Amino acid sequence: MGRRVLVVDIHESVAQAVARLLGGSGWGPFSFATGPSEAVAALERDGPAVVVIDVELDDGDGLDLVHQVRSVRTPPEVVVFTGSGSPEVAVACVRAGARGFVPKDAPPQDLLAAVAAVADGGGWVPPPILGEVMAVSYT
Repeated sequence: MGRRVLVVDIHESVAQAVARLLGGSGWGPFSFATGPSEAVAALERDGPAVVVIDVELDDGDGLDLVHQVRSVRTPPEVVVFTGSGSPEVAVACVRAGARGFVPKDAPPQDLLAAVAAVADGGGWVPPPILGEVMAVSYT
């Protein structure tokens, strides 16, 4: 039996692809949301272990959603999976409460690694930007 995952993305095809990728590695069942209000309802209803969030949402601020998810009584871990791979965006996501950050143009194995790492209590940022993220974090 896997661990429940909530995927928040405005593009259903991306959310389904994330579920297929993670499901092939034993994750699931899955819940889906396209924005903050749906995500909060799914969070309360389903109690996921991990939430994968695209912070680029149409009907709300994804960084606020990350913070909101991490503020619940028993918070799930958060991996941000987004179109912007900049170190500044990664730092903003980590500061909001995400423990993992994966740009959408990264190899699929990066998302698998990030979800596994955060579920085990660790963190994950792509090695190519890790140094930059650390530098920005300390400025």
